[in-house]
Amino acid sequence: MNSERVLITGATGFIGRALTRALLAQGATVTAFAREKPGRRLGEGVPAGAEIVEVDLRYAAGVKRAVEAAQPTLAVHLAAVGVTDPFLPIGEALRGNLETTINLLKAVSGRCRVVVARTPGELDSINTYAAAKAAAWQFCRMFQRTQGWPITAVMPFQVYGPGQPAKTVVGAALSAARAGEDFPTTPGEQMRDWIYIDDAVAGIIAASRADAVDGETIELGTGLGTPVREVVEKVFKLAGQGRPLIGALPQRPGEAPSQIANADRTEQLISWRARVSLDEGLRKVIETSNDKRETSL
Repeated sequence: MNSERVLITGATGFIGRALTRALLAQGATVTAFAREKPGRRLGEGVPAGAEIVEVDLRYAAGVKRAVEAAQPTLAVHLAAVGVTDPFLPIGEALRGNLETTINLLKAVSGRCRVVVARTPGELDSINTYAAAKAAAWQFCRMFQRTQGWPITAVMPFQVYGPGQPAKTVVGAALSAARAGEDFPTTPGEQMRDWIYIDDAVAGIIAASRADAVDGETIELGTGLGTPVREVVEKVFKLAGQGRPLIGALPQRPGEAPSQIANADRTEQLISWRARVSLDEGLRKVIETSNDKRETSL
């Protein structure tokens, strides 16, 4: 990636921060599009070394100017709204996921490959966030087929790792376990494909460099499913404190029963496969958390 000029949207997010660090370490020049948020400085959390440019993806003219200034050789579109609030209003979901994607694609106009992040929820589209993301991908396919623009999708499944948001299952369970608190959960029967953050980042980079994948969706996962309840129990066992109260809460609406990546197809398309097992990844999360706690004491 030494000669690459990579444009990243959503660089302040969990995956975006990790991807930015990895690209910078590989010698790429990274431009991070960010917008002001109440109570936060512009681009807060973006790793040092990336250029932060203030851009609101909802406004096409500003996006076009920023893209022309950045002159990227690769664009990775991770920005989205509704990740933690999937039942957001329809208008907000469309503007923050569909219109922003269209604005970026038109600004790039096929001058470089665009890697667009999708969500496994699109496979069922049972909330407004997933439906808007699915609509955005249909526009990506339209531009790729009619204009010949190089557009590829990546679909990370249940990404976890150090630095994950507190609202995620693993993050919330670890926080409760560290505090020695009971952790009420839903029955947690839904099967999920848990992919460690380093693997997810490596998969995105591999997809961006692969040949003959324009118009394809690259599913990033291990190909193995583990129930949510089992992951929560593993976290508490490794952390050694507190206890999970499985089934204390009702099942949440809009939860697909199973989301597992087709890892074999991904390997065929981009010659890449996830390496970190769930047990190994959870141990890394716990160890990193331990190190941070000791440093802060």
